[in-house]
Amino acid sequence: MKKTWFLLGQLFLSGMLLIAGENPAPFLKQPLTIRAEEITYNQETAELLASGEVSIIQSTISVRADRMIVNLESGEAAAEGNARIIEKDNQIEGERINYNFATSTGIIFQARGNITGWHFSVPVLERQSTDRYSGQKSSLSNCDEPVPHWHFSSSNLNLELNKKIEIYNSLIYLGKVPVFYLPYYYRGLGSSRLNIIVYPGYNGVDGLIVRTNTSYQFSSQLQGNLLLDYFARRGLGRGTRWDYNQPDFQATFYGYQIEEMNTGLNRWTMRSLVWQQVSADYSLRLDLNRPSDLSVNNYYFLENWQRSVVSPYSEFSLTYQKKKIYWRMLTGEYYDYDYRQQDYIRTKYLLPSFQFRALGINLSRQFYLNYNALLEKSYYNDSGHRLGLNQDINFWRSIILSRTTTLTPTLGWQNDWQWLIDQSTSTNISRHFEKINLRETFSSNLYLDLTYNFRQRFKPGLLEVAASDDDYGIEENILAGQLNYFEILAGMNFRSYLGYDWRQFRSNPVTEKWTLWRNEINWQKNSLWFYWNNQTNLYHWHNQAWQFSGGIGQREKKYIGLSVFNQGDVSWGMNLSAGIWLDRFYIDWRTTKNFSVTESDWFNWPDNQFRIYWDMHCWQSRINIVQRPDYYDFKIELSLKMPGPEQKMKVNENFYPWE
Repeated sequence: MKKTWFLLGQLFLSGMLLIAGENPAPFLKQPLTIRAEEITYNQETAELLASGEVSIIQSTISVRADRMIVNLESGEAAAEGNARIIEKDNQIEGERINYNFATSTGIIFQARGNITGWHFSVPVLERQSTDRYSGQKSSLSNCDEPVPHWHFSSSNLNLELNKKIEIYNSLIYLGKVPVFYLPYYYRGLGSSRLNIIVYPGYNGVDGLIVRTNTSYQFSSQLQGNLLLDYFARRGLGRGTRWDYNQPDFQATFYGYQIEEMNTGLNRWTMRSLVWQQVSADYSLRLDLNRPSDLSVNNYYFLENWQRSVVSPYSEFSLTYQKKKIYWRMLTGEYYDYDYRQQDYIRTKYLLPSFQFRALGINLSRQFYLNYNALLEKSYYNDSGHRLGLNQDINFWRSIILSRTTTLTPTLGWQNDWQWLIDQSTSTNISRHFEKINLRETFSSNLYLDLTYNFRQRFKPGLLEVAASDDDYGIEENILAGQLNYFEILAGMNFRSYLGYDWRQFRSNPVTEKWTLWRNEINWQKNSLWFYWNNQTNLYHWHNQAWQFSGGIGQREKKYIGLSVFNQGDVSWGMNLSAGIWLDRFYIDWRTTKNFSVTESDWFNWPDNQFRIYWDMHCWQSRINIVQRPDYYDFKIELSLKMPGPEQKMKVNENFYPWE
């Protein structure tokens, strides 16, 4: 029958203390808990022999093995047979372990373990102190296969549990073939202040790529990043990023530069934002964006949509914001790219701009006011200095006619005044508009909107209708209806739109008053999907344009899809697509064919895209082939899956849109 013994520090030896008259375990600074199937004690040698699922726990560390001998005078212990050390939810195994409970140090022979997704093995691993280990001739990888697909082979390894891994003089092996040398590698684990992340990879444009991101958490508010990227065919890219975050002050700065070997171009980009909460209602904001050329952001940060901004600008603003009242004072400058000079030139600056907005102001019961105003002094390269004032005011009311019927009339006025200072000329254009919306709700998922819109323009500087203009001063005069039906459980949406336009033009009289009749159906249920969109000319009763697409399966996984589209009597086309997961392979193929009314070549499909994704356990590979009539691209990318959390500050995503 299995027996379990418990030793709680010196209390377990209380009977022996009375006999020996001395403490047999003088090394103990913290109590021990021993569990085993069988325990014997030799009083002459002061050795404790435990066997059968032995576990000795001291504070946060647990030493376990099939057999263990502990010297209660020196604190030294020898463990063998399924020996392992468990510390802070991390387990390190070895063929045998020598551990000293007095000094909290030890040696693990033929050590191996898994720390935050990293698998390592070391012939001799030394525990130097709490959480700290070191060894020589180590192997480190994120691949858990018996023979890893890749690994670091290093001369020295330093490990601090839940904090960091350091290795020196490392060779990166693919299988058994060495491919790259790293003198030093650091990887942060958990919430360490310092984190160094390496992203090796390969693609058909740059060849071998090694990206590194070194981050340091200076405080709970401040974090800095150093970026060093190696591109075999382009050169060395370097950058930095700084983030500061407090409830009333947030700031970020990002800069990156590379001098390309293959083009000789010095390319760089800079992005900065600073936001300061002055009081409960007031805030300041500074926004700077500077790229060296049109495509630097698009190439180096293609996966990061916000950094694809290509035109430099800078803005500084003061904002006041309440629930319904908002105003903003802003000054800024804006640039466009000049292809003749091959550089950016400033095309506009604001000195300053003042925007005011009042939304949903309740004047009386169910009677509301919206008001927008923009006062702006600016400079344009093509027209010089100008002063402008745009105003928009409208009144609206929601009238409940019945349980299912709501009427919302809107009456508004717009004014656009511009003064070209350098030319001493001005324009003043006014408009009035009316809008009436009637909504009839037939059921919880079916309703009809009838909307009438009228907008009339007056002569510049006069309150007289611009009836002599080509459109008689009428910019909008249309009655439209839209029927909406949605069935959430059935996965279906339907919309149908038709309007009647009373507008006329002097140069081209309109005889067809009805707009195109637009219908749209979108349906998806389980593994089937269907979409239909058509625009019908009621006068000739034929489809002006239509589109159909449908498929079966799970999109971006296993699916087959077909799309057919038509542009009236001009052209039509087809798009075929398919995707399938094969174990760790994902193959996606799409091809598009446009036909003209005289097209007869069915077998030439010039627009193709072919993608392969290969999940190779700890590596991932992508092949992307794009073929179009005037464009061809072939790209191979091989990258390593890096385990462990990457250090990131928790910031407001509205302030950092690229996060």
